[in-house]
Amino acid sequence: MVQLTEDMIVARTRVSNMASVKKLNCWGADLTDISVVRRLQNVEMLSLSVNSLTSLSDFQDNKNLQELFVRKNQIQSLKELIWLRDLSRLKHLWLAENPCAEGNARYRQTVIRNLPQLEKVDNVSVTPEERAEAMRFGINLEEEEEMEDNREQRSMSMEKEIYDMRAESEGLEYEYRPRDLVQNPPPFLLSSSHSL
Repeated sequence: MVQLTEDMIVARTRVSNMASVKKLNCWGADLTDISVVRRLQNVEMLSLSVNSLTSLSDFQDNKNLQELFVRKNQIQSLKELIWLRDLSRLKHLWLAENPCAEGNARYRQTVIRNLPQLEKVDNVSVTPEERAEAMRFGINLEEEEEMEDNREQRSMSMEKEIYDMRAESEGLEYEYRPRDLVQNPPPFLLSSSHSL
């Protein structure tokens, strides 16, 4: 694990005050932890390609960020784009050659749909026609996240219903608490003849 540190930033930018850093290039440094970039309030360009980053969450507070280069990292999911949605000044994003981009037919459309302010994706300009197409065919990650939350809530509700029915049929009174199922399961859940 290689962590980006304030000392590394000072050495690369020759700027001692983190608020004064406008550009940072840490290309190919084998970085896994870049949490210090959260302190770069005025950074406009970050070049962090060819590292081992797994998330885009550390960029969410870089409100002045205009260019972000994170190609050839280990970003697994396009859901990571949600961390960039409030960066209204972000115009260029290079995310290609990450697992989230490989083999995904709607990759570019999804990026453009979720970050409509982008002018370039993977060093290719976004056309008005492409933007309109992305709004029709790109995956809306916010909606997808809400659907997953709803599925999880329905699953928990069904689990509680089954739990309550089993407890009632056994004549037992248990208050449903998912944590208790693991730490202190009721006898009817331990029985091999019963399964959820």
